[in-house]
Amino acid sequence: MRLRLDLLDAEQYLLIEERRASLCEFADDRISGSSARWAVRQEFRDDRLCLFFTSLSAGTHEIVYYLRAETPGLCTVLPGCAYPMYNANTRGETAATKMGVSGP
Repeated sequence: MRLRLDLLDAEQYLLIEERRASLCEFADDRISGSSARWAVRQEFRDDRLCLFFTSLSAGTHEIVYYLRAETPGLCTVLPGCAYPMYNANTRGETAATKMGVSGP
């Protein structure tokens, strides 16, 4: 999965929550991408990936992580979100999308 975050301004104490597709499991507990090194903590939870940043500069940031398809079918991937933890007035969300997993 490739997550792109476009920030208009630098943000402090940013939390990103990316929902895991229901037909998949996390394939690895590592992230990569241009902004992965700035994550101070990452948590692969049952239903989502949570990334914590002390600060991120304005601009485009990319995070990559891998999923492993487990069950064939069609599912809706719930929206992910990004927000500064101490500023309730600012929040960004992705759109929901559909994903298909085909069997062998």
